[in-house]
Amino acid sequence: MIKVMYFGHQTDMAGGEISLLQLIDSIDKTAVKPEIIIPGPGRFKNELEKRRELKKHELHLPDEFVKGTAQSYESGGIAKKAYSVVHLVKTALQLRSILKQEKPDILHTNTLKAAVIATMATFMGKTKHIYHDRTHTYNVANRMIYRRAEKIIAISDFVRSKYEGLDKSKIVRVYNGVKNKQLGKDEFQLREAYGIGGDEVLIGVVGRIVPWKGHRTFIEAAINLMKGSSQKFKFIIIGSAEIEASEGYENEIKQLIDNSGFKENFIFTGYRTDVQNLMSQLNVLVVPSIEEEAFGRVIIEGQMSNVIVVASRIGGIPELIVDNETGLLFRPGDSSELTEKLQRILRDPEWALRIRDKGYASAHENFNIDIHSARIKRVYEELHYGS
Repeated sequence: MIKVMYFGHQTDMAGGEISLLQLIDSIDKTAVKPEIIIPGPGRFKNELEKRRELKKHELHLPDEFVKGTAQSYESGGIAKKAYSVVHLVKTALQLRSILKQEKPDILHTNTLKAAVIATMATFMGKTKHIYHDRTHTYNVANRMIYRRAEKIIAISDFVRSKYEGLDKSKIVRVYNGVKNKQLGKDEFQLREAYGIGGDEVLIGVVGRIVPWKGHRTFIEAAINLMKGSSQKFKFIIIGSAEIEASEGYENEIKQLIDNSGFKENFIFTGYRTDVQNLMSQLNVLVVPSIEEEAFGRVIIEGQMSNVIVVASRIGGIPELIVDNETGLLFRPGDSSELTEKLQRILRDPEWALRIRDKGYASAHENFNIDIHSARIKRVYEELHYGS
């Protein structure tokens, strides 16, 4: 039995936290004993509390550490930087104390900040460190983690490629897995809740409302589509700005909608926990990211919900979609090309259904949670017992 302790710094729920929870739920408990460090109160902790059999350890992180970015750190004064360093060391010592007491075989970190803390806490210790790299960025922290961690799990070849020039034997690519939720009859119904007619086409976008997720591109394409079509549409924006405090950007895109004359065609649902249910009711899912996605979890969730996906050709996304076969790709930020892709789907529904079905099959064959958890377990076993 391999004792694995998981640790991430995020207190809210985003793609990385969902992926971690599904991994913990699905990992083979006859071979792996999972435990987790809780970084503080929030939606992530609320989800963890539902898993009563999972042993938990508290390691409270202040809000400025959880929510701070590299940019905010660089722009801070000497006092702020000194405070950050002192707190980092203090947290690492607290983590080191937990590791000494609990003696896990492996510490599996789920975020970059957690991996930095773990790098300090595991130095000269017996616990082996695996960093699960879910980001598109690469900086001095990644280099430090690479030198000290026993293994790095990259969630795509795109993520793995940023370690160019380094020994790749330490880095293993394991695609994210997605659990396909079985939806019941009592699930929330979009059309009924918002008074949407059966003849209206539902096109949606899912994710945090932040500039790099490309909501502006989605809205511009939607407006173009409606201007040139007699069909009826509703555009569903699922998600909120609260995680990264981007309320200003949300107000900006709402103003764009207000000025378009199509305000009644857009619906903002806010933060939702039943995302896969909502996606399953869409006719088309758009993933319009304008900056690199390390993976693009929402794409697989959409395909598993049996929805055709149109996504930006950026970052790790082309690893998930074969263009014009399992989905459609367009140039990042190009609302005109996105409009053309949507028009093609509407013009040729039989062609679109074939692509949808191939996307559904691809997601289940290549990105299901059982394949993912089995590959992660193999990483644990190779590290713990030797290859």
